[in-house]
Amino acid sequence: TKTTAGGPSHLSGESGDQGAESAIDGTVDSKYFNSTRMANEPAGIGSGFVVTLEAPAVISAVQTATAFDIPGRDPLFITIEGSNDPTAGNEGATGFTLLYNGLTGMDRDPGRKEWGPSITFSNKTAYQTYRILVTETRSEGTDAVQYSEVRLGTPEP
Repeated sequence: TKTTAGGPSHLSGESGDQGAESAIDGTVDSKYFNSTRMANEPAGIGSGFVVTLEAPAVISAVQTATAFDIPGRDPLFITIEGSNDPTAGNEGATGFTLLYNGLTGMDRDPGRKEWGPSITFSNKTAYQTYRILVTETRSEGTDAVQYSEVRLGTPEP
């Protein structure tokens, strides 16, 4: 089942070398891959991941790196949401606040296993849990979404 911004989380149990943990493992040599399809939507739309930090932090920048193959699967648009609900990482979790809805910075293909530009957005609240969802890929007819890494942080000075 697809997850939408503001809606409940629907978690897949998938893990391994192409599971959600690959999006934050610190290397562009792995990738997160999701081919979930909902009704007539392109594959991978509404997929993403939830990350719970050790302590709440203000996140106001995101940077995404491409995977090693198939540019049509690159995420072009994403949402980023925050929550301080202790159950925010669970299946069906709600109560997320929309922080960003826009481009990943990969509207120009940077190449394979390359970082797109850092995108900044306004957020002054420290959240413990963040949810990133893909809302559009480079190619509408693609069979999945994939990316190698996502960095969440604060803008460079």
